[in-house]
Amino acid sequence: MHNSASIQARFKTSTVWGRSHTVEKSPFAYSQIQDSDRRLQLSNILQSKFFSLILSSGRENYLGKMNKQGEFFPKLLLFFFYLISLIVFLSIYMFPSTSNLQFSEISFESMYSTYIQEYVINATAEIMDNKSAPRILCWVCTYPDSSNSVFKSYELWGQYLDKTIYVSNNISLLQPLSALHFPVDHETRSQLWKKTMFSFIYLLNNFGTHFDWFMKADDDTFVVPNNLYKFLANYNSSEPHYFGRELVLNGVIYCSGGGGYIISRTALEIFVKGLDSVCKDQKFGVVEDYEFGRCLNRLGIYPEDSRDKFGRYRFNHLSLRYHLLTPKGQLPEWVYTMSKYPIIEGKNCCAADVITFHYMNEEDSLELYKLLLEPPKNLINPSKLYNFFSIE
Repeated sequence: MHNSASIQARFKTSTVWGRSHTVEKSPFAYSQIQDSDRRLQLSNILQSKFFSLILSSGRENYLGKMNKQGEFFPKLLLFFFYLISLIVFLSIYMFPSTSNLQFSEISFESMYSTYIQEYVINATAEIMDNKSAPRILCWVCTYPDSSNSVFKSYELWGQYLDKTIYVSNNISLLQPLSALHFPVDHETRSQLWKKTMFSFIYLLNNFGTHFDWFMKADDDTFVVPNNLYKFLANYNSSEPHYFGRELVLNGVIYCSGGGGYIISRTALEIFVKGLDSVCKDQKFGVVEDYEFGRCLNRLGIYPEDSRDKFGRYRFNHLSLRYHLLTPKGQLPEWVYTMSKYPIIEGKNCCAADVITFHYMNEEDSLELYKLLLEPPKNLINPSKLYNFFSIE
């Protein structure tokens, strides 16, 4: 039993992601966000290697001991190797040059910094009035083995939506988060479509009148809440809308499940009714996002173009790291063959007001979260960095 004080302590007023609202505190705060910078950690490792060659734990003079054992020159070479490595490391990472930088010379962290400082911060600076903001409910598809990913996703973005519900066949591992029990003994990918139907029916029956938009995401999806709110503010939830990363397969136009897709309340009502009529023969399908889009297509609802004016994607079914570091033409074959719209690779892949990324591991999610909320001010001069997301 929770007393009123303990319940109240779990809530806080937050302005994270540009929206001031009350959100539930997660008891699983990620202390990694406050950890020392990785560059400093690596520097300490190199320094410890360097000084270990000078400060020996032995009682005898270290250099004298090496000379006696005929090991002076090998150790001396090792000494200079660590010395040079330390100097190079400090010159490149601790005090990076900001002039004449080329793509291959910029670290992934610098790419993140450039992207966030030059684009996303400006795009998300506008604070939306809570009274006019759309109400969003997101259900996250997860599994018992992914509980760590669940708490990570809640901590970094889930708590900043109006409501986030995690759906799994073992919700005891998800407490105290909002969770929905999917009644199967053992979950497999073949049950994803059944899980999706089950979740959307439940959401409509229990929350249909309380929210304007209903989103589906995975536990390795990263969502930028404020960009999502701003994007949806341009649409009327009383009309049937369907947004995500558009794919085409066998004539069906649908949205990638991992990149997250979102439908209006009216579209959800049409979908649930259609499961017992037009889409009745689909109930034993397997591929969740394809079957969902196929049903909506049969009901007259198709994904709308969610790209920005430059053709850059707001919903992304790959990670930001994958987009930035994969050489041109070497994305998975299905990305090229199934995409409804032209693929923009590398620096131009993603919109400034990006909404989602998929396949985001914990390290990349934390890095993106930190840079979105606490951009480095003195590490790099973003105005002199190579513009990875510019349209030339």
